[in-house]
Amino acid sequence: MNLFQFIEDVDAGKFFVSAVHDGCNVTNIAIYPIVDSLVYPALLMDLHSMQPLIDMVENKLAEVA
Repeated sequence: MNLFQFIEDVDAGKFFVSAVHDGCNVTNIAIYPIVDSLVYPALLMDLHSMQPLIDMVENKLAEVA
């Protein structure tokens, strides 16, 4: 199991992203909102809604591979 974790600051706020991957393929991903320096439980989102984030993570993984 390989983990790729980072914090992303976007217009909607700050989020902690944790992705499990096999090579450059994401197998599991979770997004945790950060409010006032506290990390809250993961957001419940369907896979289709998370596809742009998955694509971004896989592109970052390909860059470091």
